[in-house]
Amino acid sequence: MRNIKLEKYRVYRLELPVQDVTRIDEGRAIRVTGTELHGAHRCVVVSIAEDGQSAVVAPLTSAQDSMGGERRQVIKKTWLRVIHGDKPAYVLCEQIRYADRGRFFEAEGWLGEYDQTQLDIKLRALLGL
Repeated sequence: MRNIKLEKYRVYRLELPVQDVTRIDEGRAIRVTGTELHGAHRCVVVSIAEDGQSAVVAPLTSAQDSMGGERRQVIKKTWLRVIHGDKPAYVLCEQIRYADRGRFFEAEGWLGEYDQTQLDIKLRALLGL
């Protein structure tokens, strides 16, 4: 197991598993692969298990294209725009998931205080807390 100390609001690179999603199409259930981020991605820790061996994380995606312009034309209500590494990114709050410490590769900085507060507000609203 990797010797990584998990910390809330810290951004880590970790391996996200492929998660199939069931979608209803014309009354039939269809399994769709690739609708949620998978593979090596940056994620922010939003909660840590008491034993420190796992965490709930939310994946990040970049907000800018290679030319420095906006990458997305439509932003989902469940996304939060943050600054990470001096660049804009989105926290995909609807894609929160549980991850074992063994999936974490390396730490890549922190969310700023303002972004931490906004993330808590967004997650509370999304989860009805």
